[in-house]
Amino acid sequence: MMRSKQKKTNRRGTAAVEFAMVAPIFFLLIFGSIEFASVHITQCAMENAAFEGARKGIVPGATAAGCKSVAEELMRGARINEFTVNVTPATITPTTDSIKVRISVPMTANNKFGLSSFLNGQTLVKAIELPRQAGG
Repeated sequence: MMRSKQKKTNRRGTAAVEFAMVAPIFFLLIFGSIEFASVHITQCAMENAAFEGARKGIVPGATAAGCKSVAEELMRGARINEFTVNVTPATITPTTDSIKVRISVPMTANNKFGLSSFLNGQTLVKAIELPRQAGG
C-alpha cells in the first residue's frame, strides 16, 4: 500500500506573530502592576506618617510643630520627595479635643517610578484624626 505524502506546513514566523499578539498585554500587566505597587506603597507611607503625626499630638504637652515634624520625617524616610503636611488645629491647647493630620502627595515624576503617566497630575490624600488624651 502506498502512503500519501503529507503536505509540510510552513510554520516559520509563527512564534514572532504570537509574541507580537501577546507582548502588549503582558507588558501592560507588568507595568500596571508596578504602577499599582508604587501607588500602594505611597498610600501606606502616607497613612503611617499621618497616624504617627497625630499620635505625637494626642499626648499632653504636644505641639502642632512636633506632629508635623514626625510626619515629615517619616515621609522623607519613605523617599517621597514632594508632600504637604497639615495639622489641625494649628495650636494645640489643653482644651483641644482631637488632632487631625492631613498629608497630600502630588503624583509627579519625583514621587513615583516614572514608568507611566496614569496618575500624573493627581493628588493622593490621607488624613487621620485621633481624640486627644486628657491630662495636663
